[in-house]
Amino acid sequence: MRRFRFTLESVLLVKEKNLEEERIKLARFLNAYNKEKEILDNIIQNFKKIQKQADDYITGGDFSVDTITILKSYALKLSQDIEKQKQTVQDFLNQYLNQQKIANQAYIEVKTLEKLKEKQKENYNKELIQEEFKLTDDLITSRFKNSTN
Repeated sequence: MRRFRFTLESVLLVKEKNLEEERIKLARFLNAYNKEKEILDNIIQNFKKIQKQADDYITGGDFSVDTITILKSYALKLSQDIEKQKQTVQDFLNQYLNQQKIANQAYIEVKTLEKLKEKQKENYNKELIQEEFKLTDDLITSRFKNSTN
């Protein structure tokens, strides 16, 4: 009796390896996105802190134009940094979403091959049962013929 052998096993193994690589890339993009998002959050916090310092300094009554100019310049720089970082975060998000699509496609390919393998295994099992039934039938028939002779 022959053993079950999936004819596309090597293709399935390659697809599974590809899926794993795509998932690793996806995780890297997610980590990079999270890191850039954290940087953006820190810049926003610094911006709010500078705004509060400027407000406190102005309401304190005893202030100089130079200090206010420096705080305003720094706030402007932080505002520009926020916009740049928002774009960077968006770029990483787009890369992550693109990689997610690639990983999903690789997952679909693996699942398709696995379903094909299951279907072939079911057909193999059906054929095996039919062969066993035929063998049993032949055995019974031959014994019946031998007993009547």
